[in-house]
Amino acid sequence: MKNFRLWLIGMLVLGISVVTPPTALGAVYKSIAPNGSVTYSDQPQAGAKEVELAPEPPPPVKAPAATAGDAQATAPAGPIPEKPPFTGYTAFAIVSPENDATLRENNGNVEIQLAMEPALYLEAGHKITALLDGKPVAEGLTELKLILANIDRGTHTVEAQVSDGTGALLATTNPVTFHLKRISTIPLADNPLLAPDSPAPTTLQAPRAPQGQAATVPVTKAP
Repeated sequence: MKNFRLWLIGMLVLGISVVTPPTALGAVYKSIAPNGSVTYSDQPQAGAKEVELAPEPPPPVKAPAATAGDAQATAPAGPIPEKPPFTGYTAFAIVSPENDATLRENNGNVEIQLAMEPALYLEAGHKITALLDGKPVAEGLTELKLILANIDRGTHTVEAQVSDGTGALLATTNPVTFHLKRISTIPLADNPLLAPDSPAPTTLQAPRAPQGQAATVPVTKAP
């Protein structure tokens, strides 16, 4: 009984939870003697009052064991590999049209296809410039395909260059010569390109093509 009394005092004064649930111990009664001493018992006595015991806290919830898949999912991602430093272009060429090719395009449009290794280093501001007969006709290109529009009939030479963000020349293709044949359906007197009093040509700026599409570059006509 003494041990039981000490247990009850410790539980009520210090609020320490016990392992055995209160329902398993049954009711606890408190009685006060005339001299003021307090007695706790599990048996009801005259003048004793039942003591309300604090409910036992719920047992802690155990976390599910981690699996190998969870460990992989929560593992921090490794560092993103850095792009190797630029060491120069190993190849840069015009693959279409072929050198000395004869083209028949009545609208005068000629598609130029480039190839290069490694890919154009856009992170460093590298851009492509296309030249027709030694003169730039399209600058700031980032695609490997463009269309030169409305070129005069005859023999022409096309080449391309790569420059960095400061304008320094990095690579140049070999020039490619092609022969363009166009059939005019306009009478000589009505053709402004062949009339003796034709106005001076206007310089046109190459439009920027949408991503993944060839740029169409109008070419200035000679008087």
